[in-house]
Amino acid sequence: MRPFRRRATLVALLLLSACDSAAGERDAAYVPDASAWAQGGDLASLGATEPWSFFDVPHDEVGFEGAPMAVQITPDGAFNTGFGELALGLGRDGAAPAPRVRELRHGYLPILAYSVPRDGLTYRVEAWAAPLDLDPAQELLCFVRVRATGTGEAHVTARFADWVADGSRVEREADEDWFVDRLLDEARWAEPTTLRRDGGRVFRNDHLVLRAPADGGVGDGFAWTATVSPDAPLQLDFVLPLVPVAPTRDDVVQRVLDASPDAASEAVEGYWRGRLAEAMSIALPEPKVVDTFRASLAWLLIARDVTATDRVVQTVSENTFKDFFPRDAAYMTRTYDMLGLHDAAFDTLERFIVYGADGPARLERLQPDDWGQSLWALGGHLEMTGDVDFAAWVHAVVTPHLDALEAATAADPLGLWPAAGPYDNEALDGHHYVGHSLWVLLGLAEAARLCATVADTACEDRALALRDGYLGRFLDALDPLTEETGGYIPPGLEVATAGFDWANVSGGVYPFGVFAPDDPRATATLARVRPGRYREGLMTYGPNAWAMARADAAGQPIAPGDLHHYLTMYVTQSLLASGAQEPVVADLYAVLAHTSNTHGGFERVIQPYGYADPQWNRPPHGWFAARYLELLRNMLVREDGEDLHLLSAVAPGWVAPGQEIAVERAATRFGDLDLHLVASEDIAVLTLTPRWRTPPRAVVVHVPWFVELVDARVDLGTVTRIEGAVVLSPEATRVTLGWLRPEAPPALSYAAAVQALLRKRLAPPTDPLEASLLLPPGPGAR
Repeated sequence: MRPFRRRATLVALLLLSACDSAAGERDAAYVPDASAWAQGGDLASLGATEPWSFFDVPHDEVGFEGAPMAVQITPDGAFNTGFGELALGLGRDGAAPAPRVRELRHGYLPILAYSVPRDGLTYRVEAWAAPLDLDPAQELLCFVRVRATGTGEAHVTARFADWVADGSRVEREADEDWFVDRLLDEARWAEPTTLRRDGGRVFRNDHLVLRAPADGGVGDGFAWTATVSPDAPLQLDFVLPLVPVAPTRDDVVQRVLDASPDAASEAVEGYWRGRLAEAMSIALPEPKVVDTFRASLAWLLIARDVTATDRVVQTVSENTFKDFFPRDAAYMTRTYDMLGLHDAAFDTLERFIVYGADGPARLERLQPDDWGQSLWALGGHLEMTGDVDFAAWVHAVVTPHLDALEAATAADPLGLWPAAGPYDNEALDGHHYVGHSLWVLLGLAEAARLCATVADTACEDRALALRDGYLGRFLDALDPLTEETGGYIPPGLEVATAGFDWANVSGGVYPFGVFAPDDPRATATLARVRPGRYREGLMTYGPNAWAMARADAAGQPIAPGDLHHYLTMYVTQSLLASGAQEPVVADLYAVLAHTSNTHGGFERVIQPYGYADPQWNRPPHGWFAARYLELLRNMLVREDGEDLHLLSAVAPGWVAPGQEIAVERAATRFGDLDLHLVASEDIAVLTLTPRWRTPPRAVVVHVPWFVELVDARVDLGTVTRIEGAVVLSPEATRVTLGWLRPEAPPALSYAAAVQALLRKRLAPPTDPLEASLLLPPGPGAR
């Protein structure tokens, strides 16, 4: 078996980059708090310095990379382990904190905090999670610090409360039994609850569940009253073991009691600074854009769980869809590779593989749509690393995977991936999913790449022949539908009005490569979906765009469905591939405006202009995180065939006079690259530091749509001007662009998107055609 490449000890990461760049270290004040919208307020009533969070009902988690579980911060500000929770009361009335807005340390590290004003004082609660010895297979401790500042009398209560069945609380799942059983006496824990406090220690049914300052003990809980001043705040530290510790594990009990919050805080911050410093780094003038990038990577890594056999399972989130889904994990694997975290990508890939006596034997099949995604994940790792040994090691899985495809398509009347029930996403019942065929075609291309790398020409030829035949049959089924719809690609292949929009809204462009960006089917799909399905600047999840158009034509309009955060980026990525810039930037800001102040995204449930409660669909959602990382990376650095494209879509504020864009350690299929752009009034200088493994055919540098290019010079090789871009030889390391700016640049920014979202939510538009928050309704019929 190929050696497992997860580090033997995560403590080694503490040696990496003890101090990150100062860039991005600032307070969390982005734009006004929108809490007033729920009370019927208006923009004038909103504070000017409050952090922004889209969610009326917030959810967050405190976890650590590899730890199989995490602690949930509930909407009312408690710390829930799934076994029970640390419930806090703040102020004279002892009310729960109920903080709507939370924040991350330095804006992006997964150390969470919230502040609550009560009785003239400020109560700040901060939490961080650290497994013992920073080993994710050991007990995870959640450290909670409460600090009261100001002048007056502070009141804090704390107690351990049993977990209750509540839609806002996370319940633990059975696949963590190996982790729980070492620490918990299940039989004793299941008996009727008996709480006991011994000084600062709280036991439930003899299990240690909480450590608190001993001086506040009252009954089985705690209460403190103290006079505070600016020079004398009240500070209280709590330690919450994730899994209650049975008395037989007195060694773990003692370690919980001895744990130092300050040492853990320092270790956790050092860990995350080091870990994130291994990945692609981005510096932009807008902190929110960069902080969401870095925090999204942390959320993805936290959703990686070690198993009893020391393998890794990539889940969607520790608190939502906590399981391995090949389609989600394929995107996450690709994202790790795109950011240069090839070790994390490899660890994640191992879950796709079923081993035989001699190594990888086949790919595991779990969902009806995962045939192509699995090959895409494998092929992407090969593409981004150039690791021929990896291709040789995994090559054995390709033939049985192709055999399974041939067997499935041979039994299907259309010769395609078989029809499926309404299991997810497109919600088609007994139809052929367009998305399944797009993934099959992409998977076959990746199979051919793997086989070609190890010189297995028979396998390569087989994969390419299968792709050619499959594409012909797919187009035979699709063409009558696109003739009916004017080019729009529907979700299914039987009835154009059936099903919900999903992968079809990509137009088959990205990541599939089935249709070119200028293919009439792709352009028609994007033109119909964007104005017809967007609400609040996001895609909606509901009846497809053609069904909505037919209903409108019949005078019986139908609702578009829920807001869908990451589904939006299927559209945005294909727009990016087509060379569009302005709508891509507008989509980026709409996506950001719908995140929390801790940069968490959601999936669905929230209605357009409705109350922003994600309910069971709790942020941070891993697939959102992966797709955001992928989008921002591609906006700055992306591959297209044999060419490398840089700065494909940049916001006006990023290239304002005196501003800079910097990217370090950008992993590409051609090798790694650093880039640094410095903009002035009439010139921009782009410096490139490539470390090519295989140089690209050309480097295409895109020119912002809002400037007029007047000159382009390069230090090495050639430079050619084309529409909207310049084309460089791969040996170039410095290009100077001369341009003319408009008198007023487009008003596209994160702050503008938040203000636009607030206006729409306070006074929903009567015209539903809203292609974005920041741009006028686009052309095209619904």
